Amino acid sequence: MDRQDKADTTLSASDFHSNQLPRREASFSRVSGEDNAIRVGNILITTSSIEVVNNTGQIIKQLVQSRKNSESDVDAEVVLPSDLLSGSLIPGNNITIDSSSGDYVISSTASGSGASTWTELSGIPSGLISSSEQIASDISSSFTAASQSIAADIASLGGGTFDGNRVISNENLGDLFSNSVNPGTSGSLVDFINAVFYPNSGPSISTGNQTIEEYRANGASIVTLSGTDPEGQPITFGTASSYTDDLVRVASNGVMTLNALAESSSFNTDSVSGGHGHLVTVTATDSFGT
Repeated sequence: MDRQDKADTTLSASDFHSNQLPRREASFSRVSGEDNAIRVGNILITTSSIEVVNNTGQIIKQLVQSRKNSESDVDAEVVLPSDLLSGSLIPGNNITIDSSSGDYVISSTASGSGASTWTELSGIPSGLISSSEQIASDISSSFTAASQSIAADIASLGGGTFDGNRVISNENLGDLFSNSVNPGTSGSLVDFINAVFYPNSGPSISTGNQTIEEYRANGASIVTLSGTDPEGQPITFGTASSYTDDLVRVASNGVMTLNALAESSSFNTDSVSGGHGHLVTVTATDSFGT
């Protein structure tokens, strides 16, 4: 029996029995009678299955398979892909995993009304999410890693706070672009902010060696030290802690004075620039303590 009709044509039982099918000008599907089957296009409906076939009639995929246990006991099941992990378990204390047949067969039994337990399935290929437990673990791990990364970033900012209550020291701040200022940092955000707004380099002393007359009186002024600070901060002068002779003293404003009578026996004890002299180590500190 070969008949052609549109896909939306309604066929009644009488149409088949009388072998009279309505004809239309166009045809979308081919309905044919097969051995114990009806074929509609590429769908083959048999007495026990529904299958997809190609144009030559070869079965491509089985969609539904029926089972007849007895004349009164017939059921059907959807055929799932062979590589799909699927199933249901009865919650219970006895979960069995059997791989003796080459496939994993998971079963469970339960009785009573107590709380159920479960056993973790192992041997699953890496990268495959197999359960809500694994999903929860993966999400938790991801959030933990993200939290640690955020915490590290916050820590690099000084615990999430920044001391901006201080004098902006960059004298090029108004000319950053015209002077092509490069902060030169490659570390944290704190390093960048400090380089742009709060740079701090130590001052330098420009005063050189001094010559004094012998027997010059104690307390006499020798020189007033001068220096420069890259950020233009005020400079405080003094003597280094390593200088312990105390023959010369330096005031905070840079004024250097004798603290003893200038005698050759006490002042010409060191080698200075190829001759004899007295070494005095002085310091210059800016308002940032550098």
